[in-house]
Amino acid sequence: ALSAAPSSPHMCAGCQRAITDRFMLRVTDGLWHERCVRCSAFIVCKWCLLFAVRCAGCSEPLSPSELVMHAGSSVFHMRCFACSVCSCRLQTGDRCVLRAGQLLCARDHYHQGLVRYSYQ
Repeated sequence: ALSAAPSSPHMCAGCQRAITDRFMLRVTDGLWHERCVRCSAFIVCKWCLLFAVRCAGCSEPLSPSELVMHAGSSVFHMRCFACSVCSCRLQTGDRCVLRAGQLLCARDHYHQGLVRYSYQ
């Protein structure tokens, strides 16, 4: 819940610094700066459950501040942007294909043969 900050500052449960911002968040009996709140295994906000874009590689929510990679309409964490067959990391500008939800590099004709054999 978003609350207006009172005249005397409260301490942030995340960074342990005074909250002097206009707004603060109340999460699990603690007060937080907006910038300090992050979802975790123990604290998951309703926004992440309902609206967060999820990584096509690991299915975890993507933070709005994270750098991401795109393949078609799929979005990946940088660490998850890798070939599903050989696990090589793909970089900006690398050729790849997204088939049946699997990201495949285009560095080797073997992968293309494997894709035709496995998915058709």
